[in-house]
Amino acid sequence: MTDWTKEEDEAFNEVERNSNLGKQILRDLGQPYHFDVYVSPSQRNQVIEECAQMCEKFGYENHHGIITDHIAKAIRGMKT
Repeated sequence: MTDWTKEEDEAFNEVERNSNLGKQILRDLGQPYHFDVYVSPSQRNQVIEECAQMCEKFGYENHHGIITDHIAKAIRGMKT
């Protein structure tokens, strides 16, 4: 076990207090702290699929010659 000096211990405690304070401020603003939420691979894949479908729905070729169908395919490639 590491022996911390009093100053180091106080500094670590201050960091923890500030971290918790930041989380509380976000909650008070109505923004949940998303890092505490587990997202299953199937939920993630569902969101990725919805994004890909939106690309296909608004399919066109932009001024760089990139076709949104190719973008949709690339998005689908992000699935796990």
